[in-house]
Amino acid sequence: LVLFVGVVGHPPNVGAALWLVGEIRPRVRGLVPRGRLVLASSRPAPEVQALAGRDVTVTGSISGMELTRLYAQARAAAIPLRFGAGVKNKVLEALHHGLPLVTTPTGAEGIPDLETVASVESATDGFVQALATLLSDDTLWGERSRAGKKLIATHYSPEHYGTVLLNALTG
Repeated sequence: LVLFVGVVGHPPNVGAALWLVGEIRPRVRGLVPRGRLVLASSRPAPEVQALAGRDVTVTGSISGMELTRLYAQARAAAIPLRFGAGVKNKVLEALHHGLPLVTTPTGAEGIPDLETVASVESATDGFVQALATLLSDDTLWGERSRAGKKLIATHYSPEHYGTVLLNALTG
């Protein structure tokens, strides 16, 4: 299971979903034939809803519990954003859940050291190869899962933010 999470009515997410289903997924399936794709979205745009098919699920609104279940079932997160700005919560959330991911430089924006725990690819060929490798390489998958959780603990934990706040107040 490959998971994409986002409000797929938001233009950057619509573009990402279209690229993922139209160009990336068919090529990944050529390398790793099994599996399915879930586009988890609270408000999918009509063009994203139209992507649903035999091996592509477009969820619509789901509960936090259902999203947690999807993270637990997924083998990888695909976050092929080509435009947008700021830190992408979907990247942090996947890392928090220990779900290895492939993203783009736009998806990696503002997240320190992400390229050390995830694949960051801008071209279709690189994205396809990185995703196919995550789906088939158990050793890499385990390394990335552990490293992603460590990155979250290091840069985004309550303890880290407590230290940052304390330093700001006393600095």
